[in-house]
Amino acid sequence: RLARALSSPPKTSVPYTWRQPVIETGYYPLSCVAYSIIGLYCLRHHAVLKTHMPIPWSWQMEGWLLVVQGMASFSADVYALGVDSWFHLFDMVLATCLTVSFGVIV
Repeated sequence: RLARALSSPPKTSVPYTWRQPVIETGYYPLSCVAYSIIGLYCLRHHAVLKTHMPIPWSWQMEGWLLVVQGMASFSADVYALGVDSWFHLFDMVLATCLTVSFGVIV
């Protein structure tokens, strides 16, 4: 069963006809970069964050994960918008893990 489930990429929930109008907005593709910008901030200011907002893991690791999340978000939500792709699954899993990690922080 697992082999058959992994034989094709996850189905998209967005109609292909939405692809062009959404991408042409200009701001939509840029919204994915927000994760990476926050990640770069964490990488740059990890020492201050560690002092004022300690977490059970390093802020550098959190920063890199956010940078990767920005790339995953762009890959799934812009590059593969409206088409079946493994990027959708990777984006969902990483976003869920980061959301849970921020639940621990807060």
